[in-house]
Amino acid sequence: MKLLSTLALNISEEQYRDIPALSYSLISRYTNCGFNGLDTIFDKIESPSLTIGSAVDCLLTAPNEFDERFMVCEFSEPPEKVKKAIDYLYNNHNVAWLEDIEDDYYILDALNMFEYRGNWKDDKRIQTFKEEGSNYFRYLVVSEGKTILSQADYEKAKMVAEAFKGSKQTCFYFAPNVEFADTQRFYQLKFKTKLKNDIDYKAMMDLILVDYYKKEITICDIKTTSGKEWDFVHSFLKYHYDQQARLYYRILLDAIEKDEVFKDFKIVGFKFLVANVDNPQPLVWDCRLYKSFGDLNYETKSGKVITLKEPEYIGAELKHYLEDKPKVPDEVSLEEENDIEKFILKM
Repeated sequence: MKLLSTLALNISEEQYRDIPALSYSLISRYTNCGFNGLDTIFDKIESPSLTIGSAVDCLLTAPNEFDERFMVCEFSEPPEKVKKAIDYLYNNHNVAWLEDIEDDYYILDALNMFEYRGNWKDDKRIQTFKEEGSNYFRYLVVSEGKTILSQADYEKAKMVAEAFKGSKQTCFYFAPNVEFADTQRFYQLKFKTKLKNDIDYKAMMDLILVDYYKKEITICDIKTTSGKEWDFVHSFLKYHYDQQARLYYRILLDAIEKDEVFKDFKIVGFKFLVANVDNPQPLVWDCRLYKSFGDLNYETKSGKVITLKEPEYIGAELKHYLEDKPKVPDEVSLEEENDIEKFILKM
């Protein structure tokens, strides 16, 4: 029984993040932000819901690494704008305490950047900001790069992880592996390959099920959401999860086709395992379009047409913009007049 993990990259998550290749998350961000968002497309996105989601993923897929990646603290979560400003100051000043940043100019710069209490006088802004954020700044220092997780959010993450493992729909996916059993579970496998147009892509997959008897492989992705599980289709469209399914399928297919053992296996499904972070009732959503190529158009009951864009088309465009750095989008001319009606028809 050859392990699927032997086909994957044997590197840490940090090393994986440093690989200069396109990923689903980058392509999804570009699909939403377009040319105007290129300057910030590599900026790290942080939010309480994303932090809880990362903790849930770790508890389910790599519980032994939890203490290496997270630091659970008993503290009052600062307001979001304070947290973002503290993160910025921590990353740009090598000091042990927030109060050690001597020049208030740097603090005001961060407060303005994240629009913190802009209608207050500067002295009052700085004083209140320090009161709200100094403890969090100190936790960042002592955490030494780990993600800070409040005790309340940790308890919530544990609740969601246990719900995934206890739900009738999802318990099978997180059952312990039994030696020599037909089905084996592989967590957080990392892959890198070239797809069409000679473009490098990478993927770190939450869970892959391998049925050695049937020679079938199923890719699974864990999603935590603030919405209801039965409304997952809205998140699916908003975050372009079809692009994730299609890219993961192609990346894994490339890996197994090159292997003497796994070339006889078939990828037979892509599943999203979804749970609400406040009142989890986990559901499995089957994504059957993972093998599709090209733009996909769906007409809804109301007559609205929804287009799911081909991820490799988006990837090629993004690679071009990142490498060639044009001043304007390709469809805009700097030499001739631009036709408004032509652009309206593209909307």
